[in-house]
Amino acid sequence: MRGKIRAGKKVTAFATGQPVAGAKVLVLDMEQDKVLYETTIAADGTYAFEGIDAGIYRVRVEASDYEPREEITVLLLRDTVNFVLHRRVERDGAVAN
Repeated sequence: MRGKIRAGKKVTAFATGQPVAGAKVLVLDMEQDKVLYETTIAADGTYAFEGIDAGIYRVRVEASDYEPREEITVLLLRDTVNFVLHRRVERDGAVAN
């Protein structure tokens, strides 16, 4: 697949629907854990990548106190990949703050 694309959308918390402050969005290659692109979400929860080559990628979101999420996605033209994050639960059953 050829051509540069724009990809992105929104990262929110499951319990509140609010943006997850400081969340990082990573685009990784399919075979290794090599990070190809990385960004931090904006205050409104949105993120965008400009100029990504069209193709199949792993898109991962990481944020403090939240379980990481990862999706395998085919990015073509102008694609959206939304994520809803769940709070990380500690061993004693407490929810991280």
